[in-house]
Amino acid sequence: MPVSAPIRLPSPEQSAPPAAPVPYQLPLPFPPREQLRPLLAHRRQH
Repeated sequence: MPVSAPIRLPSPEQSAPPAAPVPYQLPLPFPPREQLRPLLAHRRQH
């Protein structure tokens, strides 16, 4: 059986910050999709 992938981590997002404790907690609440829409639109223009 492959041991390369961590089985304990429920999602790959938590494995991104290895130094941070698990589960990883962001300092600010995740912005709603309404705030992400303008960001995504701006990326498309670039």
